[in-house]
Amino acid sequence: MAGFAVFPTSGIGDRNRGGMFLRTHLALGLALGVGLEAHARNEDASALLFTGPVPSLRIDIPAGEMKVLREYRQVWRQPRPERIDVRVTVREGGHVYTNVAVHLKGSYTFQPIDGKPSLTLNFDKFAPGQRFHDLTKIHLNNSMQDPSGLCEQLARELLADAGVPSPRATPALMNLNGRDLGMCVLVEGANKQFA
Repeated sequence: MAGFAVFPTSGIGDRNRGGMFLRTHLALGLALGVGLEAHARNEDASALLFTGPVPSLRIDIPAGEMKVLREYRQVWRQPRPERIDVRVTVREGGHVYTNVAVHLKGSYTFQPIDGKPSLTLNFDKFAPGQRFHDLTKIHLNNSMQDPSGLCEQLARELLADAGVPSPRATPALMNLNGRDLGMCVLVEGANKQFA
């Protein structure tokens, strides 16, 4: 990544909005530049997801499945409860994906399903062969520790540019049962397909 500069982040948590604004826009410019380079290389069929327009996902979860997700709790200092996958429908543009397996995820950033949850979506667990932009699994992270939503994407792109395999990330808009949850971070699943 030619011309990359490191900017101090000490002002991100304080009230220095001008500095935060500048760092966020510089970081976004860098992210877009890296994304455009990846698109030019045409790495694989999923490249456009991580270099094109911000995807907008609508996730529809039936009432019975919502009940299952509402019962899941992140328990600290005890064995983690089993994460149960539920069946949902995911819409993106004109594409409809049915029987998508979803479960709640997260540790320090865990949010219940009625908050702004982080989710793992497995497109082929209940529908073998189903793909989302040629991917079998993605994560939607709520980015609770990073209001800009850019740190995860930039870190992964830096690793990839350094030759370290890293799942790709991009901003995405998430709507859950008609609730607009705003921006999240869509991350490529680090499963057998990634390896």
